[in-house]
Amino acid sequence: MIAGRLWFWVGGALSALEALAADPFVATDIQPRGLVLGAQEISIPANLAPEGTRLWTRFAATTEPGILRGDRLFFALKTDVATGIALAQFHGPGGISQPFLLRTGSMPVDRKLSAEIDAGRGVRIAGTTALDLTLPPATTRRIEIELARGVRVDVEAFARRLGSGFDPFLELIDPRGRSLGSVDDTLGLGRDARGSWDIRSGGRHVLLLRDSSHAGGKDHWVHLEISIGSSREKSRDPATRERKTRPVEATALPAVRTPEGSLEGVLTKPGDVLRFPIEGVKGTSRWIELRMRRLGSPGDAEVWIEDGDGRRVAGLDPSQEDDGAFGFTFESQGPHRLCVRELTGGGSAEHRFQLHWRPGRGGFGIQSEKQTLEILPGGTAEFPLRVSRKDFDGEVVVRAEGLPEGFGVEPTTLAAKSKEGRVTLKAAAGATPGSRVEFRLVAEGKIEGNAVRESVRTRAALTKIWPGRLHPPEGWDGVLCVGVVAKRSP
Repeated sequence: MIAGRLWFWVGGALSALEALAADPFVATDIQPRGLVLGAQEISIPANLAPEGTRLWTRFAATTEPGILRGDRLFFALKTDVATGIALAQFHGPGGISQPFLLRTGSMPVDRKLSAEIDAGRGVRIAGTTALDLTLPPATTRRIEIELARGVRVDVEAFARRLGSGFDPFLELIDPRGRSLGSVDDTLGLGRDARGSWDIRSGGRHVLLLRDSSHAGGKDHWVHLEISIGSSREKSRDPATRERKTRPVEATALPAVRTPEGSLEGVLTKPGDVLRFPIEGVKGTSRWIELRMRRLGSPGDAEVWIEDGDGRRVAGLDPSQEDDGAFGFTFESQGPHRLCVRELTGGGSAEHRFQLHWRPGRGGFGIQSEKQTLEILPGGTAEFPLRVSRKDFDGEVVVRAEGLPEGFGVEPTTLAAKSKEGRVTLKAAAGATPGSRVEFRLVAEGKIEGNAVRESVRTRAALTKIWPGRLHPPEGWDGVLCVGVVAKRSP
């Protein structure tokens, strides 16, 4: 009798565990990391996923289920995607992967040459090419490049932007052993590097590639693009040169006129401070939120309010790990300014930001600590939530948006003053193994009598997936993903 009861308890516990979600697998050793236009293949080690696994892409592409060849699983795809960085994911009845990033619209990767360089053998490049390399710790790769006098060579390293832990450092050495210049972090590329050199003496040059901190390992890979072209000519027309260097006239900045609204701007010049007029009404409060990192901008912004005399009266704490928000109350009547500048002194056309404001001085934010999970038909998947509060202790209700038929999330109330919680997704018993589901969560609360609605974000989870990337891909922050898997054999 005791043994029977014990088995019943153990069996019930195992059934409960089967109903819970599992973590997705990490897609490693993806070849190639750069996709070209048209038909091609990418592959992963066969021990990561079974044959028949599918490739999902955020960009328009036609794909075929994976086919096993030797020790690798190959996925055929065809795409006309534009140049950039795109997101993809593997999924099937056997499991779903964490999302990963690819360079799209790239030049074809020379896999044979990449393998020879990874093996430490000397190689020579004579023309434009792309390489996928992995560097062990304390390793410098020497890539010989045959260059003619008068040409220009451009080298760009894609590592941190694709989620790699590699921090690229580039240097070009001429045939006489002299350095033509080195490049580490490049403005607008985060911690990646881009170098351009005009060649004045032809012959065999050497491109040196290493990690800036001499680190390395399997997660320290880099997609390298080497482009050799004609030299850029400088204009001899003084009028043309004058037009290129003439400063752009400042345009009038929009005023913040309503109690609730938003605006968008660009910090184009290093050191620039943008000041937006705002009329202060003594005793009224505002909550101001910055969005910059989540837009994919390469910088960090400082935001503050100053009164008519130029004194700073409130501002954003620049040490916050996220874009950040702050609340304040006008202590005086009259003209004020909402100010924005790049915190690190950077600036470019890519440094865009958004400011959103509403009545009240309190707020909250919610992060999901998981972004992708697996679920069984008829099972559940739990997404843990972390709540941050500022001058707000009330309840928050979390709901799902965008769920297809057969999946459900009951509205979840996070108690007053709570700092954590969780939402549970349930799949119907008829959910199809191998299918993939995307949805979002929204949170609603009431602050100082005003209904406030915030999206549940996933930046914390994505930072764990791509520790080398400063910002998640634009539009992906807040997307939750579940892969329906088949019941596994004991």
